[in-house]
Amino acid sequence: MLSKSEGHAHEEKISSVQLLGAIDISVTKDSSPVQPRNIKFPLQLIGKQYRAFTVSLNDKYPWIEYSQSKDAIFWYYCRHFAKDRKEPAFIREGFRNWKKCYGTKRGDNKLLQHNASFQHSECVDAHAHYIAVKTGTFQSVVELQGSARAKLVKENRQYMCTVCQVLLVTA
Repeated sequence: MLSKSEGHAHEEKISSVQLLGAIDISVTKDSSPVQPRNIKFPLQLIGKQYRAFTVSLNDKYPWIEYSQSKDAIFWYYCRHFAKDRKEPAFIREGFRNWKKCYGTKRGDNKLLQHNASFQHSECVDAHAHYIAVKTGTFQSVVELQGSARAKLVKENRQYMCTVCQVLLVTA
């Protein structure tokens, strides 16, 4: 029998696997992106050329993860933190058009295009917020205001001490 928290984590894993159909990529928000390095990636005929996923994409785009079972990449942040799932190729089905993973123009490079999208930015921010809350480094607005006020009071005290010392010397 699973505890309530274990049951919730188990349900989250099952629903993610069912949603994605790929079991060899991250299953929960707490997992890191899966980025295998020492494997031979299968070739796929695109147009007149054979193409394959390359490890250099992991270095350039640390938010992608590669599924060996689907020979496809997924967008880690967007899979786990997207409010709406408008881009199924990147979240559920996987992206396999390796020709569209290279190039310096957004129109030619789907990874570059997605990296610059508003949805991706929101997901990256949501991930950073999740990690901050989880690690206890998150500060609310009230806490930030409180620490800013404390800093201001400290600076003002130092200023007043300097003014008082100058007055004592000149008196």
